Amino acid sequence: MYKLEQIKRTIRWNDWAQAKVPLFVVTMLYLILKQSLFLMHSITQSIVFLIFIILVSMYGYLINDLFDIEIDRIHGKKNVFEKTGKIWGGLIVFVIFSAGIIFGSNFLIKDYFPYLLVLIYFFATFYSAPPIRFKERRIAGLFIAFLTQYPIPIMMIFSAFDSFGTIDMWGFVIFATVGGAALEIGHQRFDLERDKSTDTKTFGVRQGHRSMDRIYKMFVYFDMISMVGIIVIMTLELRLASIYGQNYVMLPPLLIYLFLALMVIKKMINEKTPLVDPYYVEGRNDIYNITYTLFPNVFLPFYLSCAVFVNYPVFIVFIVIFLLFTFVTFPKANFTWPFIVVYDELKKTIRVG
Repeated sequence: MYKLEQIKRTIRWNDWAQAKVPLFVVTMLYLILKQSLFLMHSITQSIVFLIFIILVSMYGYLINDLFDIEIDRIHGKKNVFEKTGKIWGGLIVFVIFSAGIIFGSNFLIKDYFPYLLVLIYFFATFYSAPPIRFKERRIAGLFIAFLTQYPIPIMMIFSAFDSFGTIDMWGFVIFATVGGAALEIGHQRFDLERDKSTDTKTFGVRQGHRSMDRIYKMFVYFDMISMVGIIVIMTLELRLASIYGQNYVMLPPLLIYLFLALMVIKKMINEKTPLVDPYYVEGRNDIYNITYTLFPNVFLPFYLSCAVFVNYPVFIVFIVIFLLFTFVTFPKANFTWPFIVVYDELKKTIRVG
């Protein structure tokens, strides 16, 4: 178990596994259901793309550590390459970069994919690398950060599944942009003092605590609204697809999320909470964590996997892989507590009523 945790730290697992991979899985499963791609090719294509986008995410985080070795060492900040140094670190980054290109090359014949591939690697590299170093260029750095991690990969998925430019693609892009912005703003807010101590002039450092609190609060609300919007889009699109009579396959997730969203709003009003941080509070086991983390990152991809499995039983392979991924990502998670939390919130609502 210790070695596994070491490997996870080295490849920055927790930075990309918890929020990014589930979003990409949901997008691919949605397209498989919409296009009725119940074929072995769909499974292999999905797995190859997932490996590719994971490698790109790893590359982005690792190259950031590579160019920040000296800064992090001076200010006592943890760095993956603090022991290996720049030469070995550079070699590791190059291997990850090359592997990403190899897996990504499987989709070069798809519309717009080559352009998106160049774009994502350019932004991932020069977010940290001189002479551009986007991370220190105020709002441009913030924009590049979440654009690289969320909207561009979503567009690449739609391209890989021959659906680039569709209306629902832009719906997913907006959803990913809002969610990605909320996460990146929250991350810069969380790291504000640390970045200030290393003299890293991020958007968060330039804005200061009060301004970042206001912006983050706004995007936390937007994130919840955009989640409702994307589930509505999936509900309507999959109803039109008529998947073997399963016209309302997305109705249960829609109703569950609306219920969770209403409980979150009610809790905020009752507790007069000035600011809720659903992403960067350690050990949070409450209705906010269920709504903002567990529902989109665990329940929704698992539900869609089961919907594909009903139509194509061989898809059990993908479900097993996703479950293993979930248990590695959340090794100490107890998945009974959400039911207890929801039950307690319902009891409070009935009592107040």
